[in-house]
Amino acid sequence: MGILKLVQKFLKILFQTPGTDIFNKQLGGGALNTIGQVFNAADGNSIVSNLVIAIDTTTRQIISLQSRDTSLPLDERLLSAKILRAGFNKEESAIDIAVEIVSQAGKTATANLEI
Repeated sequence: MGILKLVQKFLKILFQTPGTDIFNKQLGGGALNTIGQVFNAADGNSIVSNLVIAIDTTTRQIISLQSRDTSLPLDERLLSAKILRAGFNKEESAIDIAVEIVSQAGKTATANLEI
């Protein structure tokens, strides 16, 4: 499983709304709230900015959570998440983001999000 499990965990926490996990009320990047907003073409860049912040929040949360769990294999531990591409397409009213996820074992995977 390794890197794929890490990508799944990253995306789950990225879209999770903070306050919905009964065991950890602060957990969640809140991206689902961001993409669920009604917005027009002029708001596109602010939505992209909010998603970039959600990705950064998610990265910090996962690294913090995993620092307490020594049983995880290195390929399921997050080393970094780098935004490769983030933009807004006005014609389609779509957000396009690519995130490179790197495990502590050195394996990489790219999550392409087109919303």
